[in-house]
Amino acid sequence: MKEKQKQICDTVLEMIASGMPEAEITVAEVARRSCIGKGTVYEYFKSKNDIFLVTAQYFAQEALSGMEACYWGESFPKEFRELLHCARVWMGRCRSLFFFLFLGRHIVPPGVGANPEGCPTEHLFRGIRRNLVELMMKFLSLGRKEGLLREGVELYEVVFACSSVFSIFNVADTGNEGLLQKKFTETELEEVAYTIFLRILG
Repeated sequence: MKEKQKQICDTVLEMIASGMPEAEITVAEVARRSCIGKGTVYEYFKSKNDIFLVTAQYFAQEALSGMEACYWGESFPKEFRELLHCARVWMGRCRSLFFFLFLGRHIVPPGVGANPEGCPTEHLFRGIRRNLVELMMKFLSLGRKEGLLREGVELYEVVFACSSVFSIFNVADTGNEGLLQKKFTETELEEVAYTIFLRILG
């Protein structure tokens, strides 16, 4: 991806993350915020919908690359925390896209419901999700070798465990800690997340 494309995608991510309604995320506004001419935007993207889809793919690939880079296969507790920290960075960057792309939640951010031909976006992210599953399989295999996770864990269980973990951090990060009924330090939150993950998959 060229630098100007990245610049445009980064701008759109900021707009989505801020909660801006889809109708307000126009090509003209994207161009203005990116400090790029509207005509130049159309040199890289066919339409507003194309901008949304490419931005979602860009976000997913960058987040996955970050998570792959922080996995060393050393020990399950250490890898859990490393992956957790990396994933939280990307969740913080664009919460709705993170949940939609990585946790199968139906929090659909602007413009990512379908491509211009009307095909589901699931097809567009199949390769990225396949690589994510491969990373998770390596992670789970490490946990099984260390006797922390049970054999035969199903993918839906992993998604549920990850959703449970990130829901806790989502509540804390968005200033709704009252729902947790206790003020947690970062270390305590990580311990709670780790305990929950093991209870579901251990």
